[in-house]
Amino acid sequence: MSEGFRPRRAGAAKLRRRLANLDLDLPVEQQREGFARLLGLTEVAMPEHALERLEFGGIACLRIECLGLERSDRAPLVHLHGGGYSLGSPETHRPLAARLSRRLAAPVLLPRYRQPPEHPCPAALEDMLALWRALPDSHSRT
Repeated sequence: MSEGFRPRRAGAAKLRRRLANLDLDLPVEQQREGFARLLGLTEVAMPEHALERLEFGGIACLRIECLGLERSDRAPLVHLHGGGYSLGSPETHRPLAARLSRRLAAPVLLPRYRQPPEHPCPAALEDMLALWRALPDSHSRT
């Protein structure tokens, strides 16, 4: 490092304020609200997209497809949103899904799987298996 150079923590205090509700000692609902606010920051410059609400195998999903792309018959990418399986939702991950759709030129399917602590393991896994089995042409996949 050159003399006199001091690394700056880019908006660390501002980020900490946004993360205040992610304290693991808080009730999960407050953590989810904080997580949603944090991911709301990713909506900046989000690609325009179509949003459709679907259900496969009893699992509610959002189907996101970036607008302005040549329509393809590509199968959708099934994206299990982040958040340690207890935070996040299809809505919080819509900006990422829109970007994935644009990059892949394919739709993205965001399932609303059951989350702990209300629904302990293996609820999320069971939901994903039900979704996978209900997808069109799932009989040809193993």
